[in-house]
Amino acid sequence: VTGGSVTGGGSVTGGGVPAWAAGLETIPVGTEVREYRVVRLLGRGGMGEVYLAEHTYTGQKVAIKAVHPGLMSDQGVRRRFLEEGRVMASLTHPNIVTLHNFFEEAGRFFLVMEYIDGEGLDVFLSRVVGSGKRVSLDSVASVIVQDSRRPPIREIRNGSRACRKSEGSI
Repeated sequence: VTGGSVTGGGSVTGGGVPAWAAGLETIPVGTEVREYRVVRLLGRGGMGEVYLAEHTYTGQKVAIKAVHPGLMSDQGVRRRFLEEGRVMASLTHPNIVTLHNFFEEAGRFFLVMEYIDGEGLDVFLSRVVGSGKRVSLDSVASVIVQDSRRPPIREIRNGSRACRKSEGSI
């Protein structure tokens, strides 16, 4: 995007806008959005995509959630995403990812969050339930509290929650 803080590859539309900014493709690996370089696509849902990215100065790995640009004109979607950012910024808990940054760039909203290298909640629960192991009440309560404090956003599914490998917590 000329004059902006987004650089990188990918195809360009007839209007000179990167195809990923127009929502025609995912953000290409290596693209820089502000101070974050996209490493790979982690997942996609009804409202957009989540990417693994790396801070260009510190090397810190983060997860970046990007709203699909086609939804940015929907005021309801904008309100929900802004509310999600505000709620995430207000919560501090070991079982809730930390919000590092929240901004609008190249016609898209971006939430920059703590990256957790772990398995999805759906995989964790099926593994634990299938093994006959018990899940602590504190772990279950944490997920319930986390979900009750979040705004009702339709694309959040059980599999979108991550479990920390090193701690075994949700």
